[in-house]
Amino acid sequence: MLVGFALNLAATVADIEGTQACLRAHTCREGNPLFGSNPSRARSYGIGIPLEMVEYAAFAFVKKEGRGNLAFGLLWASTVSHVYLASGAFSYAHVVASTGTNSAKRQ
Repeated sequence: MLVGFALNLAATVADIEGTQACLRAHTCREGNPLFGSNPSRARSYGIGIPLEMVEYAAFAFVKKEGRGNLAFGLLWASTVSHVYLASGAFSYAHVVASTGTNSAKRQ
């Protein structure tokens, strides 16, 4: 479970950094209303990491209740979603930076 938490945390950091790169390139805006449409890096980490810790506590509780497969499935789904969002944000930041066009994408 600790390896899963570490992978999820790495995916969360990649998601936040991808969003920040995309925001700096002016190609997207944050889609999560908790963060606002153009959050600072400090705000993104200040909200995102505590939310992940609550998520980890919920996964650990589910596993402790004897539903380990569900806990791992939820952890896997969260990790995959962060990786997907991070790759999209980095691709928006990279494509627009290399082509010079500016279009608003929703992150």
